[in-house]
Amino acid sequence: MLAKSNLSRRKAFTLVELLVVIGIIAMLISILLPALGAARRQANTVKCLSNLRQFGQAIMMYANDNKGFLVPGGVINPTDAGVFRDNWATILVNWNYLKVPAIAAGANTLDDQSSSLQSVFHCPEGIDLRWGVTGNSSQPNTFNTGIDREYFRMYSTQTGLRVDSWYGINGWPVSDTPTNADNSFKRWPFTSVPGGVAGYTQKLHKLAEFRESERLVLLFDGLNWHNNIATYVSPRHNNGKATNVLLADGHCSTIQSPGEIPMDTASPPTLKVYPSNGIRFVLNQTSPGVILK
Repeated sequence: MLAKSNLSRRKAFTLVELLVVIGIIAMLISILLPALGAARRQANTVKCLSNLRQFGQAIMMYANDNKGFLVPGGVINPTDAGVFRDNWATILVNWNYLKVPAIAAGANTLDDQSSSLQSVFHCPEGIDLRWGVTGNSSQPNTFNTGIDREYFRMYSTQTGLRVDSWYGINGWPVSDTPTNADNSFKRWPFTSVPGGVAGYTQKLHKLAEFRESERLVLLFDGLNWHNNIATYVSPRHNNGKATNVLLADGHCSTIQSPGEIPMDTASPPTLKVYPSNGIRFVLNQTSPGVILK
């Protein structure tokens, strides 16, 4: 009996041994968790770039079917009281260049959280919070406020389609005067047609017009239209240090942000600057050349 009792005691773990094992497990977890987090963030960046490539392909197909024109950023008439009938996302889906899950109708309030995350318009680093509605329409005046990671919903008055998008387009739908609307066309790739100014018909750019298209941003991680405000561009990747963009030649890139975003020192900073290298948002410049052919 004594021999069996001693054998049983020898098989059991002591408290010190258990603490050592727990310490080793905790140390391994502390080593592995950052690596797992980095791998997850990298996977999200790759998935987001895949989304942008699909947008690029859809935009190219639209241009091929429409005499080379860039898809309208929005569709609005002077009598629409500032409410868009469609935007680039609903147009590409309505014309079957892209597919999205159906979204049910809901109130235009913060409580209407009925978005589908299984969509090419969903960035995996975005958050499931609707922007531009009652209770949540503040402008992001600085980077990494969280607002830039939210989504904007477009309702197509033509078909009833709803598209939630975590991506922004390079444009500013100014529609208060013919002069401002004309300047918007000269400076930015995307415009809204026919436009919100009575007696003025907005124009569309053709993809073939853009010189140095490998530098010109079309779409980016961020909110809706940027409206010339740099903080609408979202540094949501790599722990808030990087942004994915689609360029006008169809390729996608990850840029360090806000470091590589061309902007001035205003508050909030604006995008109306003309860098000599790197990516750019603005179309035209007086020196050393112009982006439009």
